[in-house]
Amino acid sequence: MPIRLLLSTVIALNLSACLIDDDLGDDVREVRARLTTAALTIDEANAARVDFVFEYLLGLIDKEGIDDIQWTYALIDTDGFELASETQVMRDAQLDRTEIFVQGERPRQLALGEWTPQPDVTYILKVSLGYRMDILHEHFAAFTLAQPHEDLSDIGDIPQFSTR
Repeated sequence: MPIRLLLSTVIALNLSACLIDDDLGDDVREVRARLTTAALTIDEANAARVDFVFEYLLGLIDKEGIDDIQWTYALIDTDGFELASETQVMRDAQLDRTEIFVQGERPRQLALGEWTPQPDVTYILKVSLGYRMDILHEHFAAFTLAQPHEDLSDIGDIPQFSTR
């Protein structure tokens, strides 16, 4: 008898989880993202930089209003040592709104100064999106001086926002 009750409860919970509810609640944070390209560049003045393009799809519901979204991008080596980083506001606050669903593409450069990348070393670009003291998303791309990163895959969708 206890097994039958347990089995009935599990089936009921699974069926209830399949219901579609248009009310997404008070706090939803969804991100789909990719680094479409990332490459190390050394200019004629021997200054190195990482050129990259970050593509994203972002959906937020926040009953307190949409706060700013910070992003940090950093070049790290395979041992996790940070070689350079920069933090910026990716999207300004809109405290009068409680929901956003946006798509974008951001080309950026991360200056490395006169540091010279080694041709046979793998480097990693790490992009982190932060919102209200939480990390919304982290994305990593590995590449070398001779072999840039490229990702042309489909970014996907956020179904609970795209149908609204």
